[in-house]
Amino acid sequence: MKNYIIYTYIAFMICLSAIAQEENHKIIFMEEYYTEYIAATKENDENLKELYLEKVRLPIFNKFFMSSEYNSFVYEDLARPSLDIPYLKKTLEGITSNKKQIEKTILKALEKSNTLLQNEGITVYVLPPSSELQTMKDDMNGVFGFTAGSKQILINIDTSVDNWKEALSYAVAHEFNHTYWTKENLAKITRWTLLDYLVFEGRGDYFAKLLYPKY
Repeated sequence: MKNYIIYTYIAFMICLSAIAQEENHKIIFMEEYYTEYIAATKENDENLKELYLEKVRLPIFNKFFMSSEYNSFVYEDLARPSLDIPYLKKTLEGITSNKKQIEKTILKALEKSNTLLQNEGITVYVLPPSSELQTMKDDMNGVFGFTAGSKQILINIDTSVDNWKEALSYAVAHEFNHTYWTKENLAKITRWTLLDYLVFEGRGDYFAKLLYPKY
């Protein structure tokens, strides 16, 4: 009986630890902004860029990224409008139907990244990719990452592309490295050169390759 109680307690603590670890990081799905945009296009399909600015770009930026370290870059990244509405609908459906798998993959990649570099409390924002990125989607396995700052990552996913799950793990690890570097070093930087940016990206890829050598 005594051993049973001990084993039960250990199992409970392990579960509690896993829950706490998952709660430490946060995943936010942004479908609602895009569904509102799609609904608005039914009323006015001649000014898609203006509708996108009103329904997607400004609301997302103002709510989540105004205080991000790389807020100006985020604003530019969000500038790519989703003008291909059928493609947008398809990618949104893919994200919705794979939500549990996306959450599981992102959390696992964050936890794995944290074993090498410590950066707690990361928020990952999941968005559909812009139709302007369709030409790149096969090369990137349908996943595009962007670091907004020391605690924020944007991930665009097209689940119709093969190997998107493996690409997602790799992209999260790559962007996690950027968040860690930003937390530790951005305040020390007085200028930002092309060489700095190349090294920044090289570090991200090297780190992701350490964690996922087969990708």
